[in-house]
Amino acid sequence: MDPITCILTFFWNALSPSAEAAVRDAGDGGLSFLRSWLGNLLCFRKNMVALGKGMAELSSMRSRLENDLSRRELLGTERRTASVVHWLVTEEKLRFDIRQFESTGSAQGGWIPQCCGCGCLCSSCELGDLLRQIEYLKSRRRELGEELVCPVEPPAVGKPRSTSVDRATFASRVEQIMDYLKNEPAGSNIVGIYGMCGVGKTELLTAVHSQLCRWSKEDAPRLPFQKVIHVDLKKRGQLGEPDSLITDQEEIKLAIQTEIRNRLGLSQEVDLSLAIRDKRCLLLIDHVGDALDWTKIGIPEPNPGLKVVFATVSKSVCDAMKAWKSVKVEYLDKDASWELFCGLMTKTKAETWNECSPQVKKCARRVVSKCGGVPGAIIAVARGLMSDITARDAWDRIEQKLRHSPHEVRGMLDLFTTLKRSFDRLQRTPLNMADCLLYCSLFPESGGINKEQLINYWIGEGFLDEMDGASKIDRVRIRGSDVIGELQQACLLETGVGNQREVKLHNVVRHMALWLTHDDANKFLTSTRLDLSDVSTSVSWKKAMRISLMDSDNKELPHGMSEGCPQLRTLLLNNHAVDSYGDTRCAINSCAFDDLFKFLPALRVLDLSGTDITSLPGSVRSLVGLKYLNMPHTNIASLPMEL
Repeated sequence: MDPITCILTFFWNALSPSAEAAVRDAGDGGLSFLRSWLGNLLCFRKNMVALGKGMAELSSMRSRLENDLSRRELLGTERRTASVVHWLVTEEKLRFDIRQFESTGSAQGGWIPQCCGCGCLCSSCELGDLLRQIEYLKSRRRELGEELVCPVEPPAVGKPRSTSVDRATFASRVEQIMDYLKNEPAGSNIVGIYGMCGVGKTELLTAVHSQLCRWSKEDAPRLPFQKVIHVDLKKRGQLGEPDSLITDQEEIKLAIQTEIRNRLGLSQEVDLSLAIRDKRCLLLIDHVGDALDWTKIGIPEPNPGLKVVFATVSKSVCDAMKAWKSVKVEYLDKDASWELFCGLMTKTKAETWNECSPQVKKCARRVVSKCGGVPGAIIAVARGLMSDITARDAWDRIEQKLRHSPHEVRGMLDLFTTLKRSFDRLQRTPLNMADCLLYCSLFPESGGINKEQLINYWIGEGFLDEMDGASKIDRVRIRGSDVIGELQQACLLETGVGNQREVKLHNVVRHMALWLTHDDANKFLTSTRLDLSDVSTSVSWKKAMRISLMDSDNKELPHGMSEGCPQLRTLLLNNHAVDSYGDTRCAINSCAFDDLFKFLPALRVLDLSGTDITSLPGSVRSLVGLKYLNMPHTNIASLPMEL
């Protein structure tokens, strides 16, 4: 018996039922079939060895390619071509398929010959296909040669900035962040950038990316990262709709993972948490609304090999994400604000701007001061200007609009819509922080707000009540202090200038609050709106929920209030304006309140401090909902029996 026949006899009993059936059906061709089947079986182990060798060669190719790409892409001036990305993704997918192929054999306790019925093995067919893919990828890599990257435009630093003062401040912040990233103390893996909307956080984060583009190749090896990945968690709105933040956890996960996979050339099958572990990456995340959960996102916790810099509007987010350093983006000072505005005007309206007289530019400077040093507001005003900017009257009208109805200034509404995202976050909190913030707009512009007085107003309004309404006053006051702290953390309230007992509402935030409270659903009327036509009618006063005439120059109650304000909850009349006779009190006659009190059934807060009222009328008993009455520095000597 020849050797082949002996081997065939030996293996005949090992035939699977499918192979035995195929031989039986083949008739006279059975021996030929069996010879073919045995030849494939004998080649299988040799092909498995070739598979391992081929994968080792591909892994070496990929490693050298990634090292080359890391060196070229670090400076940000070049990026990998689409062909290279396709090669990396295809290679990653092939590696996944080979792991699946190998795990299938291991699960079966070794490779068992399974026949296709034509003399070949199913596993041998699959193995042959994998070997062909390996050879294709090796050939394709050789075709790519050295044409691995293409030039890209370096990322813009952001909105135009023209002043040396601003450039110096901006550059120092960038260097500060870069120093944090280059240092290696324990826990220095997360840096937070925070500040009010429109103040320049996105520009600062992008400038960090730009700084990498300007570094020399000699600096690259000393950097603590090889890849820079920039993710924006802002969702672009459709035509005519505002942008919005991505807040859904699954959408955040998808956005961050997609950007990382694209940047690293990883396919969807790759476990990202394992793949990124061996990389040295810098992750820049813009427009972070709430603290991120790295486990839910599917990436490792920030570590020396994965550093994170993110931008948010709230200091509390930086604290929740355990930022090693939190960098606040401050407002521009008056000189920097003016120089930024002049730079924008020179760039967009150079001819007409140069024709403006010193008097006109003085008016323009007052308009810029209303922006409170917020670059976003300054840019909005500059972009929204009409063509006629050489007339002084035009600037006076803009100033009046900024004072009374800033949302009507072209460009400002976009800024308010962006700023409203911070306000919307307040509405999701357990406390009534949104209402507490809007209430601050009742105070005079640019003035300090006494914390104790503000909390008393909030208590009277019921903003700080617990669900059962049975809170002790001390607990309520502590809650009020907590709300003030939270609003300061969110960069919506500021510490008073030189006075820790006061807070201050930024002009831009105040303008947004006036915009949110100008409609009939939640109408606020303040002394700054008294000369507007929309509050001159009794209809407007009837719909008002809160009225503030504090520090008003008017010495009488507006005529529109005489018919009553059935929805009014707060009336603030405390006034310290100096009249023509040098009297520091407001000459509001007590008789004016006699009839008025009868038509304020919903009033909860009444402040008469600093007025010239001498007594409270008996009609005060009609204020059945009154919770807070303040009347120091008045001429009231006694209270009526009704109280």
